Amino acid sequence: MPARVRLAPPSRRAEILDIAFQQLVAHGFEGLRIREIAQSVGINQATLLYHFGDKEELIVALVDDLISKFRSFNEGRFAIEPSSFSAFEAHLRTLRDLFSSAPEIYVALNEISVRALRHPKIAAKLRAVEDDWGGFIATLLSAAAPHAEAKKVAALALSTVIFVRGLNAKMTGDGTLTILLERGTGHRAILKGVAAAMNTFIEQVVAALR
Repeated sequence: MPARVRLAPPSRRAEILDIAFQQLVAHGFEGLRIREIAQSVGINQATLLYHFGDKEELIVALVDDLISKFRSFNEGRFAIEPSSFSAFEAHLRTLRDLFSSAPEIYVALNEISVRALRHPKIAAKLRAVEDDWGGFIATLLSAAAPHAEAKKVAALALSTVIFVRGLNAKMTGDGTLTILLERGTGHRAILKGVAAAMNTFIEQVVAALR
């Protein structure tokens, strides 16, 4: 079994989010039970709902925690360098490394994304996150190619978001993400494939802006 991933410093709220994360990865959105989370934390259901109004609000808070995990993983790995694509490349390679070190995060986000179709608050939260993410990528690309048209930069930033999300969805659908999650046979070959896909995409983006 993969090692547990802690999402926040110890606190009652953080402990609730951590248990919710573990249950979401293990059992999916439908298997997420407020009563079971409360029992695992050692509180009653009413106390849990004091921190989070309902299951939907709990998932919205969990998205924030997952994004914090992404950002923590990113910290110190790169800085924006004018006239250089190194920051953009480092960001994509950071996302690649997460498939190896914390595939649980991708499992959880993909599960949440699918369920967002029926949950407006979750959908709105994910849209805001992706807008921020796309803006961040556009900043990296603009720094590397300051003379590029804003529309082109925006389109490539959106393409990057779609590429990463699509890669995650494909790996969920074909079962390879499960192999990474369980560190099963063939996981090294899968990671090499992810690296090759990321490198090819990076090359295409850089070529489009040069």
